[in-house]
Amino acid sequence: MEFENVCVMAESSPPETPSPSFAPIMTETPAADRPRERLLKLGAPNLRTAELLAILIRCGRRGESALQAGEKLGNSCRPS
Repeated sequence: MEFENVCVMAESSPPETPSPSFAPIMTETPAADRPRERLLKLGAPNLRTAELLAILIRCGRRGESALQAGEKLGNSCRPS
């Protein structure tokens, strides 16, 4: 699997802003704080990299939401 394009996207994203409160399960997260709803309301340029990746990932694993997976993936691509 190639992550080169994802890393480029992470580097060109807007500065990270404080994240809304996210629950481990997105259905437990308030609708206004869910990445997909924020995308529709605010547009892609106003979302954090982790939120955009969560939308692409779609679903998490047991104990880890798609947003948490997006945060891990985004952090692994961030230059040191």
